[in-house]
Amino acid sequence: MSRINNYIISFFGIGYLKSFQGSFASLFAGIAWLSFIILINPGFYFQILLLSLLIIISINSINKYMLSAKSLDPDEIVIDEVCGIVISLLFMNLIIPQTTYLNDFIYFFVALLIFRILDGAKPSIIYRIQILNTPLSILFDDILAGVISLLITLSLRINLIL
Repeated sequence: MSRINNYIISFFGIGYLKSFQGSFASLFAGIAWLSFIILINPGFYFQILLLSLLIIISINSINKYMLSAKSLDPDEIVIDEVCGIVISLLFMNLIIPQTTYLNDFIYFFVALLIFRILDGAKPSIIYRIQILNTPLSILFDDILAGVISLLITLSLRINLIL
């Protein structure tokens, strides 16, 4: 297995931490995406393109890693959390484009909190996806948690709570 693939699945080694790998990966990826949103202000289609590339790379990397993995859901795979938090933060610059940095940080914090709660608690359908125990289920439960988090945070922002 290539070293590059290990960097991808572990999000540059974060997955090899002793504990809270998913939380740290979500935090650092979220900060990176938030910085990207604030500095570049990408449009709808560019965000979709980047997310699609991230998911394709994640699927490929997870499938390669799982060929030699000893566990059905190894702790070192955190690229799924990266995908989930990126989904949670999609379009935050497009709903209400003229916000302050404080509002953006609050939005980020709420999205991160909701995503981590959904990812940790795995309610209903998220749990049903995870127990499929396939390489794709490693990723798709976090994608679904990200989509649910996105819907909640966008609705809060639209209603001017965030």
